[in-house]
Amino acid sequence: MIGRIIKAVGGQESKVKSSDWKVDLAVILGAIAVMGVALAILAIFAPEIAPYYQQFPPSYAP
Repeated sequence: MIGRIIKAVGGQESKVKSSDWKVDLAVILGAIAVMGVALAILAIFAPEIAPYYQQFPPSYAP
């Protein structure tokens, strides 16, 4: 599937087709892992960043 996307973009399709689903699975799991790490970092640092946003509330007054 990803080989077809790369071919559509303009690159060359991967020569290995037997392990294509493994490559797709690795890319998907890698993306999930990256998002998980980003969410973990955000959850760790959010309590430290939040007070700065509370000091300067958005003013909706004209």
